[in-house]
Amino acid sequence: MYIRAKETKNKTTGAIYVKHQLIESVRTPNGPRQRIVMDLGQLDLSKSELKKLAHAISLRLAGRESVFEEDDKLRSLCDEALSNYDFVKSSTTEKEKISHDTEVVPIDVNSISPKEVRSLGPEVVASAFYDKLEITQALRSAGLSDKACALAKAVVVTRTTYPASDLATHKYLGERSALFELLDVDLAGVGKDSIYEICDVIYQNKAQIESHLATNQVELFPREHNLFLFDLTNTYFEGQTQNNEIAAYGHSKEKRYDCTLVTLALLVDHRGLPIYSEIYSGNQSEPRTLKDVLDKVKEMAEGKVTDEGEGIDPNFAPTLFPATEITIAADRGIATKENLSLISSYGFRYLVITRGDKAKHYVSEFREAKDTFECISDNDDDYKVYVKEIVDDGCKTLEDESPVTPGTKVVKVACLSERRQAKEEAIHRGRVERFTTAFEKLQSTVRSGNLKKIDSVNRRVGALLKEHRFVAKEYEIKIITAEDSANIALDLSLIHNHVVSENIEAVFGAYVIETDAGGLTPKEIWNSYMTLTKVEEAFRDLKSDLGLRPIYHQLASRTKAHLFISVLAYHIVSAITLTLRDQGDSRSYKTVRETLSTHSRMTISFTDEDKTTHNLRVSSTPTPEQREIYRLLGVSDPLKRYHSTLAAM
Repeated sequence: MYIRAKETKNKTTGAIYVKHQLIESVRTPNGPRQRIVMDLGQLDLSKSELKKLAHAISLRLAGRESVFEEDDKLRSLCDEALSNYDFVKSSTTEKEKISHDTEVVPIDVNSISPKEVRSLGPEVVASAFYDKLEITQALRSAGLSDKACALAKAVVVTRTTYPASDLATHKYLGERSALFELLDVDLAGVGKDSIYEICDVIYQNKAQIESHLATNQVELFPREHNLFLFDLTNTYFEGQTQNNEIAAYGHSKEKRYDCTLVTLALLVDHRGLPIYSEIYSGNQSEPRTLKDVLDKVKEMAEGKVTDEGEGIDPNFAPTLFPATEITIAADRGIATKENLSLISSYGFRYLVITRGDKAKHYVSEFREAKDTFECISDNDDDYKVYVKEIVDDGCKTLEDESPVTPGTKVVKVACLSERRQAKEEAIHRGRVERFTTAFEKLQSTVRSGNLKKIDSVNRRVGALLKEHRFVAKEYEIKIITAEDSANIALDLSLIHNHVVSENIEAVFGAYVIETDAGGLTPKEIWNSYMTLTKVEEAFRDLKSDLGLRPIYHQLASRTKAHLFISVLAYHIVSAITLTLRDQGDSRSYKTVRETLSTHSRMTISFTDEDKTTHNLRVSSTPTPEQREIYRLLGVSDPLKRYHSTLAAM
């Protein structure tokens, strides 16, 4: 055996990477051939040290030790190489034979030791739902090989169990996860570059994968109606991103204005199952991306081909997305007259919220909301929601010049949420306190004579009102000047406009929902609007549990691939949580993952009286709570016990 250095070149940067492999020559019917025994990573050794290490490993494999192992450095490298080799061997070659017969042997209790402990529980669940969604079938139809499909599964499933960068994913798969044992294809020894490459391949087939998932999810989880929720989020990059054309500065939803951003548009149904996603530069907004989403939904409704030339079965898709029954729900970002007319021009319905200014038009209604509106529960007896259909000038119609359905009835529902009311009141109190504190500080400065000139005082007052603009409209600051000089300020007084404050307080927790989806009661419209929280939950899960942020990739293609892997992971997560909800279980995926994290796969090693080493590859016994989760999800640990022996030399 000998150690060979293998060089690989990064096609983009031109950087050359070196990894070392242990090679042996074997005889075959076609003559002598070289076989890779194991990958050793990158070694910083001289040629003579490489020879000594190869000799030491070959003797270890034969059950002996080399004199070269007296060198601490070589002994450590040898131990690490054999540790990885033992795990790979136990998870692949030990599948030759399983014995179900009772086998009793006298053992040395002191020799018992667990090793190669790997995470199993989250992998079992995520792997089962990956198969349930038939993502592999979509990849195979795109022409991927069995090995590529297996690697794709490993990458997507790991994003749900251990969300991290692609480099960290490679390390986790090799050192901490039992996922390789759940695959039908041997991926032991796969390099980190393969992780990057398979992510690129997955994204190249994005259209076909999402089309497949859109149809398959409806078969698995039939929906009552086609209410689709649209929203945008963004996340930030780490690094300079100088050559990344989709990295741009914009309004960061995570307050990272020092970083460039990338935007993700997501369309989900009313249960939170993803339908379609798209990736844009970091300065995109809802109105600019709305048409892309509407085009995609219309394609799906009509079974047309996608941009990449892949389509949905035209005999199947129209029954899943009948255009006349589709309602697009969105937050106030797209609630403009032009956007609503655009939605209607596609033959779709809309449901949007118009908070703030719109609610202020109905102050008188909101003042009496708790007496005149319909009271409905907000899933908490301490907080109520009140709703009422608003009739102003009758029910208005869309005023666009050429909507598809002219004269469509637009219904507006006034809503008052006590939960939001309490929250907005608390926010307002904090703003008022900060404003009055700042005013008192400025007043003290004027009274002390440290600020006298009227021009300077006016500038300070103007700056104060601008800084606290959210509450400044409720107050008037009057400058008191000296009797003998209008240019000298002596004091400040604060005058509270109670009428303005009462009008503002009347709409705390108030908002107006507008829709042209006819035949719904105010309560049903409110319930439909509340499904918008599903897309908010999706973004929260993507960012907190599925590794969406931050982005480390410096290339646009790799950035898009990373985000799409997180979206695919969310397909799995949303299917898991929906299955639990259908079973009456309200656990979040994060709770499921944490609960199952202690269900592990390990090798128990011990020696018998003949000094023979026994290795048992087993799964730990699940706890009652873990078994309950498996039962609710309809999955189980498919791995069996494997037993191998190594005779004493």
